[in-house]
Amino acid sequence: MRKKIKLALDISPVLQGQISNNNRTGIYQVNKNVLIQLENHKNVDVYIYCKPQLFSILKESKFSHYIRENKVINWREWQFRVSKSRNFLYNRKQLFRDKKNKLFWLLYAVLVELADKSILSTKQRINGLNSIDGFFSVYEQLPNSVLECNTIVRALYIHDVTMLLFPGLYQRVKSNPVTRIVRTMNNEELFFANSYNTKNDFLKVRPDMKSDRIMVAYPGCSLDFERAKGKNADDIARQYQIKKCRYAFALCSIAPNKNILRIVSSFLEFVKRYSLSDICLVLGGALDGEYGVNLLKKMESIDGFSQYVNYIGYVSDEILPSLYKNAEWFIYTSQYEGFGTPPLEAMMCGCPVIVSDNSSLPEVVGKAGLLIPWDNDEAHIEAYRKYYFDEKLRKQCGIWGKERASTITWQKSVDFIVSTIEKEITA
Repeated sequence: MRKKIKLALDISPVLQGQISNNNRTGIYQVNKNVLIQLENHKNVDVYIYCKPQLFSILKESKFSHYIRENKVINWREWQFRVSKSRNFLYNRKQLFRDKKNKLFWLLYAVLVELADKSILSTKQRINGLNSIDGFFSVYEQLPNSVLECNTIVRALYIHDVTMLLFPGLYQRVKSNPVTRIVRTMNNEELFFANSYNTKNDFLKVRPDMKSDRIMVAYPGCSLDFERAKGKNADDIARQYQIKKCRYAFALCSIAPNKNILRIVSSFLEFVKRYSLSDICLVLGGALDGEYGVNLLKKMESIDGFSQYVNYIGYVSDEILPSLYKNAEWFIYTSQYEGFGTPPLEAMMCGCPVIVSDNSSLPEVVGKAGLLIPWDNDEAHIEAYRKYYFDEKLRKQCGIWGKERASTITWQKSVDFIVSTIEKEITA
């Protein structure tokens, strides 16, 4: 009988998603789906790791059985007790931020920072590494203890280097996790890139890396898409108070590279130019933080926004497939993407897509959708026009998209990752 490999996975993003819907980003989805696949993989015995700040969340989550089974490789009971106090302080900090009480906010912020940098520091020694064969992270470079341990396989899933390619778009580039990944990556680690474009970008910023140490493993769609019970167009319209009988859909985040302002302004110009009254743009995604607030203000100032744009905020995993299925088309024209999961999700639901013709998006969509320059307003308007007036094109792209999306799955990706780690263990 084939021996299972003991593989530890950092599940910090999944636990962060337990705290707030705003934390349920693309990385959260990647982490969740990788964990699901590993837990069901016949050749893997799963262990987990998480940041000590999240120990109290872990103990209250559905993953608490890993604690009872002694499969949390860095678990310390005293750190769990400290993390409970730390998270109480963090909640107080957020409360005073909302109340705009700077003095108490600063007090609690200092206490939280003190706990994170000393008692709950991820730089502390991990003692359980001798019980595993490998360690896998999907979002941050591995902890120092893991990087220094040459008796286990060390593997990392890498996504993009957007902030290094476009530093002017981002604040705090030096403290971004990607900066540490690029600085510390070495040829002793295994890297799985989410696209060939991402692999090539990492080789550009670290030309000393061996190409065969970075392999491509495409992400797939969340299993929620297979399990979701779709709602019809009338149900969607009632739930989100959509006033038009047809809608295009865009799913955004607060990241500057998402090109949301152009998507909205070009859509409003489109409906104005063709004197349309039966279609609107449904805009989903949490626009929190200062950048998000300012972005929403800019969009609301555009003539026609209140009439033709429905901003619906955060969309749950359960309702997202229905929004895709009932949309006329989906728009995702980012300035740059490491992969681009939302277009893949849309295609899986049979929704025709419009994406940028740059970075990794052509890899995701292929010839199954409309590819346009991200910075061209007229190209956006023309793509909207094609889909609006050509039902045959919409249906054909919906069929092609579904066929393409069905070939890119998390099971294939994780099977490849596991088999590669197995080979490294036995090499």
